[in-house]
Amino acid sequence: MKRRSVIGGLAAFLLMPKRLGALETAAKIPRIGILSLAGQSDTKIFDGFRQGLADFGYIDGKNITIEYRLATGDFSRLPAMAAELARLPVQIIIVDGGANVTQVAHEATRTGLNCTGFRPT
Repeated sequence: MKRRSVIGGLAAFLLMPKRLGALETAAKIPRIGILSLAGQSDTKIFDGFRQGLADFGYIDGKNITIEYRLATGDFSRLPAMAAELARLPVQIIIVDGGANVTQVAHEATRTGLNCTGFRPT
């Protein structure tokens, strides 16, 4: 199975209980947070992630919102960005950048329950 389908499926699975549990209104569109050292959201990794979500019926701007927080290679910016994602709130924070970025997201949420890390091969 392709990596994008696995990652998109994981995000879709985590969003599903909210989607099935109540009638959603425009104000209740689920949010996915992405915390990354990348400099732009138009990359093969993020394109694949969005395509994986689309394979499960989730379209950014239609029935989900993806909140990107991109540090452009500056690790020192990540804690503030992770805290911002935790305050929005988002249903899940996906990190791109390895264990150090995952730890920053974990500390921002204080539970680690909404942190999922992925690393491209």
